[in-house]
Amino acid sequence: MFWEAKDLNINIEPLLNVSSADCVRLHKEGFLHAWSESEFETLLSSANITADGVFLSQSKRLIGYVLSRRVLDEAEILTIVMDQKYRNKKLATSLLQFHLESLIKQAIKRLFLEVAETNQAARKLYEGLDFSIIGERQGYYRSENGERLKAYVMSKNL
Repeated sequence: MFWEAKDLNINIEPLLNVSSADCVRLHKEGFLHAWSESEFETLLSSANITADGVFLSQSKRLIGYVLSRRVLDEAEILTIVMDQKYRNKKLATSLLQFHLESLIKQAIKRLFLEVAETNQAARKLYEGLDFSIIGERQGYYRSENGERLKAYVMSKNL
């Protein structure tokens, strides 16, 4: 599977042979508590992980990715992040649509995720792709000032 946006000179494709350091670089941009390189190495080498990325066509630089863990016919998005320079260009929507297609081809029937109550951009992205809130986790995330934030649990039937 491969998707290309000629007007933006980007490709969306499975994360194969991607450096875990590239994943850490982006994760630090998007999350207060970034995962380590060894955590990404473990995830990217796991048989039950589906990982897709957005790359600049010319340089092959990774500018966004999504990772999901599969269990039987369900999956959970573990993380999704876009380079700050490439946000608000509908790339996350395209990436997530590509990822959904990847999961459907693997016979995944339902997808779950958690999103911070304050992350309006992510919530808008998920709601635009027909994810529904099915629950809440009180105090699941921590803000920069140490405040505990609620997470919404969302799901989508595939």
